[in-house]
Amino acid sequence: MTAAIGGRIGAIGRLPGVRGVLSVKNAAVAGPAADGFDELLIVFGNAPDGASSIHHYMEGDRRVQERWMLPETAEQEVKAGSDPQFVKWVLDGEIVADADGFLPRLRERLAAGVPAQQRDRKRMECYSSFLKHYLVARLHLREGRLLDAYSRIVGALHDWACAVVYEHGLWPEPGLWEQVRRLNPGVYKLYEELARSPESLEERLQLALLACEFSLVSKLEACCRPILDVIRSRERPWRLQELASHPDLAGADVEWALILDRLVKKGLVRLIPPETDIEKEPIGSGEWKYAHA
Repeated sequence: MTAAIGGRIGAIGRLPGVRGVLSVKNAAVAGPAADGFDELLIVFGNAPDGASSIHHYMEGDRRVQERWMLPETAEQEVKAGSDPQFVKWVLDGEIVADADGFLPRLRERLAAGVPAQQRDRKRMECYSSFLKHYLVARLHLREGRLLDAYSRIVGALHDWACAVVYEHGLWPEPGLWEQVRRLNPGVYKLYEELARSPESLEERLQLALLACEFSLVSKLEACCRPILDVIRSRERPWRLQELASHPDLAGADVEWALILDRLVKKGLVRLIPPETDIEKEPIGSGEWKYAHA
C-alpha cells in the first residue's frame, strides 16, 4: 500500500469519514466506466454534503475519474457479488488509503471465493433466469422469430456460464467466457458453435435449445436445493408466500411459478390442491400448496 500520496488524492484519504481509497490505473481492470481516463479512483466514505459522487479532474498530467461509494454499499456489493467489474476493482486495485482495515477485509472476503450458502443461492438464481430465457427462446423459435430467439439463447447461455462459475466457488469475471473456457470447455464450445458454426441460424438455435433442455433437466435438483431444503424442513405443505418469505429464500431473484412447476413435474415436489370443502374453506379462496415428495 502506498504510504503517502500527494495532491487531491492524498487529501481525500485523510478526510474524516473516508475508510479507504482504491486506485485503478490498468484500463483492463478499470473497464468501460473509466474509458478515456488514466486513473480510476474509488473512495469509500460519505461524500461531503452536496458533493457529486463522481468527479473528473487532472492530477498532474493524469486524467482522473473519482467515484465515491458508501462503505455499506460496498459491503452489499461484496455480499451480492453481482458486479464483476466491482469485484475486479477490489481484488486488483491499489489500496492508496485505508483507515481501519476496511479494504483489506473486503479484498480478503472476495479472494476467498463465494461462501457455500451464497453459492447455492446464486446457482438457483442463475438457473431460474436460465430457464426463463430458454422458454422464451423456444417460443420465439416456434413462431419463426429467429433473431429474438438468438438473443434469448445468448442470455440463457450467459446464465448457464455464471452457474458454472458459482459451482466452482468463484465470482464471475468481466471476461466471463474466457473464465468458463477454463472451467467447463463444453459450455464454452456450445456458445462458440452458436456464434460461429457454418450451419443455418435455425439449426444452430435448435441444437442450442436441445443442449439447454438437457442441462435444465439434469441440474434441476442440484440448482434448486435451497428451495427443496426449505420444503423438506417440515411435513406441513407450504404456501408460495411462505416459501418466498422464508429467511433462507427471502429476496431471492427467482421465477417462482416456473421453478415450482418444474419441480412438481419432475416429482421432486407435490402440488397440494386447495380445500374445496366449503365448511373448511370457501371454494375459490384456497391456495395451491407445495410439499416434499
